[in-house]
Amino acid sequence: MTNKTLITILIVSLILFNAYLLVTNISNKSKTTEYENFDQTITDYILEYQGISDYMLQNDGFSLDSIAFVDLENNSIDFNQLLKNHGNNILVCRTSQYNCESCNDYAIQKLVVLCKENPEIQVVLLGYYDSIRSMRIVRDNHNPPSNMHYYQLLDYRLPIEAAGVPYYFAVDNSLEVEDLFVPNKAYPKLTDHYIEMIMQKRFP
Repeated sequence: MTNKTLITILIVSLILFNAYLLVTNISNKSKTTEYENFDQTITDYILEYQGISDYMLQNDGFSLDSIAFVDLENNSIDFNQLLKNHGNNILVCRTSQYNCESCNDYAIQKLVVLCKENPEIQVVLLGYYDSIRSMRIVRDNHNPPSNMHYYQLLDYRLPIEAAGVPYYFAVDNSLEVEDLFVPNKAYPKLTDHYIEMIMQKRFP
């Protein structure tokens, strides 16, 4: 078995396990149909991202302890302070001006809706843009609620950065990357399942 095949199997197993937790309350008939459809979605998703599967597995447990960034007033802050300001569980969205614009828009807008519907959740957007002014434009274009916070982060060594895609991850007091996921507008149901899992696990 090749390394790429093993990596793909591990990713599929992880996503399927999370999916199972989400559908246990559905009736047997509905659950069977939902599972079959979701299984096909996962297969398509894995085929789409098999080229970056190495990056996706290298990030779990990545330490965030020494990473600093700035808010939109150019004040320096780190993840320790971020957790003190916004609570013990934070969902992070990473975007960049070098990603496709529609990919960024999809990733951000999903979380804007999430924050508006769930004021208890705290979301942080870490952007890589040529200026804080550009970050403000991104923020204003999406009209986020007060529980969605924008920061500029340029120097970042998370392995998945090399893939050039927007992504989500969770962070708590362990100050490590957890539950990393790459949202894709072609697979909205998979993104919805990820968000449901995060809400149950991080913001019950």
